[in-house]
Amino acid sequence: MNNNLVDIPAILNNSIYTIEREQIGHTIINGKGIEILKGNKKNVALLTAHLITEIKKSLEISKNGMTGRGDFGFKTAFMNSKKYTFNRWCIKADSSNFNLKNTYGKEGDDPLALSANDVRANISFKERQGQFNSDQTQEIKFPSNMYYCLMDKFIWEMDGSTVNMQKEDEKTSFETEGVGEKSNFFSFHPNQENLNFKALQAQYDLKSQKISCKKVNYIPIGDVRIFPNENTVVIQKKA
Repeated sequence: MNNNLVDIPAILNNSIYTIEREQIGHTIINGKGIEILKGNKKNVALLTAHLITEIKKSLEISKNGMTGRGDFGFKTAFMNSKKYTFNRWCIKADSSNFNLKNTYGKEGDDPLALSANDVRANISFKERQGQFNSDQTQEIKFPSNMYYCLMDKFIWEMDGSTVNMQKEDEKTSFETEGVGEKSNFFSFHPNQENLNFKALQAQYDLKSQKISCKKVNYIPIGDVRIFPNENTVVIQKKA
């Protein structure tokens, strides 16, 4: 390969673009609605595996690859990060804020189905999947359900309508002594007085706007414990 050329990842429309290294920073590449200009503050459209996305802020192409920062939009989601790394099929970020649109919501529903901050992102257009996790358990909010949960990892199916979540079972000293479980699902509905319980797995369904919580041993209600059938609890819209 010519040493004076720099590969631009095929994320730009499933093919390799090259520009001369000396021109980086002021060269504009046009093709199929794509315009790339290093350091610009206008929208830069990216056509990736037939999914139109958009990054607002800046995009930089160098001999080390392509990076960007700012707001990144998908058809059904949007996110922001101070630094993205792009390759042929993936978008990665060590820290990002992710929001999933409530695409099946009705008039008056919250526009967001799910939101999570400060999560590590790995979005694969080949697998059509986005994986988000963190070294520390992060809060995931479900505005339409009026609940939030603490999970270690969640997976977004880009072409589907589900988000799968999971949490490591880290028993506290209280649980070991049989005193009680440490909850990770919490209601913020004003009439439920912070109803909470522990669930190690859960799935959010965009179409039904339901959260199906698995591996739930019980729900503490005052001095009473409710033991759900098949260790499953379903949270409907508006809690």
